[in-house]
Amino acid sequence: MKPEGFFNRFHVPIDTIYSCLKHRLLYARWPCFFGKSRQRHWLMALKKKAMAFFGFGVDLITVFDRLMEMGIIPVSRGK
Repeated sequence: MKPEGFFNRFHVPIDTIYSCLKHRLLYARWPCFFGKSRQRHWLMALKKKAMAFFGFGVDLITVFDRLMEMGIIPVSRGK
């Protein structure tokens, strides 16, 4: 069981994942909170789901919020 504010099977809070991705998309640099490899996995998974659900050329931060509303983990590579 995870405390509230965490995705299932993730060790980082949702707010932290969101802020890392937002920082990357706004400033084209990764914040120094976590390893870049982990953050790249989050971004690639988000891009993949954005393409699958909404198509090309969408704002990824908006996609993150929309997927959350749909009950889908935006940064998960699984179903």
